[in-house]
Amino acid sequence: MLTLAINTASFTESVALFTGKKILAEIKWRGAMDESEKLLPTISKLLKRAKKKWSDIKRIIVVNGPGPFSAVRIGVTDANVLGFALKIPVFGISSEKLWQLRQPKKNAVLLLHAGGNFVAVHSAICKIADIAADSSATFYGDLTPDELNELLKNKSCHFIPENDLRSFGKTIFNVKLSSLNPLSGEQVEPIYWRPPNITRPNPT
Repeated sequence: MLTLAINTASFTESVALFTGKKILAEIKWRGAMDESEKLLPTISKLLKRAKKKWSDIKRIIVVNGPGPFSAVRIGVTDANVLGFALKIPVFGISSEKLWQLRQPKKNAVLLLHAGGNFVAVHSAICKIADIAADSSATFYGDLTPDELNELLKNKSCHFIPENDLRSFGKTIFNVKLSSLNPLSGEQVEPIYWRPPNITRPNPT
């Protein structure tokens, strides 16, 4: 059964195609707030590389956040629309669960960008400077260059780069569908660390 996996919830975005036996193709790129223009053409390129058609896709797994507002919204929306159009199930996996499955070492601490100068650690929102100031842990995760520089000001901190982790495609390939939501027939909902900064219209 051909599965399409989509991740726009990380700074390194990815799409992958796999069957129950092997990964057929995977493409990754650095997100630049261009998901609305880039995601579907990249999936099309992925299908061409794997010599498959849109109609061959039988299920979709999408990372539904938390992550950057627009990127997560577009990734989840495209997954839901494709699922509806192709009449196939769409499954969601959270950013935290995805990265935990990529954990390189037992005691490595996961850090995820949460907007501004905040990161999420153990699901709590903290300032990156506070973590860097008093820590000697080994970290991994999804940080901006500025956050990583702040963290590494403390010479006792160690950060494992993403290229040293299992790829997105290989990680999703090993996920059991029974652990994902929804199981079938429902749309996946996006998740955000904090509400988006959208200006409300003035009351009239």
